[in-house]
Amino acid sequence: GAPPWLPVHHPLADIEASLRHGGHCRACTAPTRLLLVTPCAHLLCVACARPAREACPVCGGGYRMQAVDDPERATTNPHPKWEVPIELIEWQPSYVQKGAVG
Repeated sequence: GAPPWLPVHHPLADIEASLRHGGHCRACTAPTRLLLVTPCAHLLCVACARPAREACPVCGGGYRMQAVDDPERATTNPHPKWEVPIELIEWQPSYVQKGAVG
């Protein structure tokens, strides 16, 4: 595979390795392939992130929330129902299908 982008001692090197090779949720320690990265640089599984909508369940750090009436939300969701964390990153796997076009 490709070499890591970050030096080994970089504070985010663990996140990079987990995204490349799979990782463990920092809240429940379960292995997970669908990782979420919090603004405070913790990795979470979907099950642990879902109930913790406004703060990190690992360190309690609050998330910056995007309001329901924020005009920027209308471009992707014309009728939002609740505030969402702005900087919570959900990583989705990408799959390559042999012979796929497009």
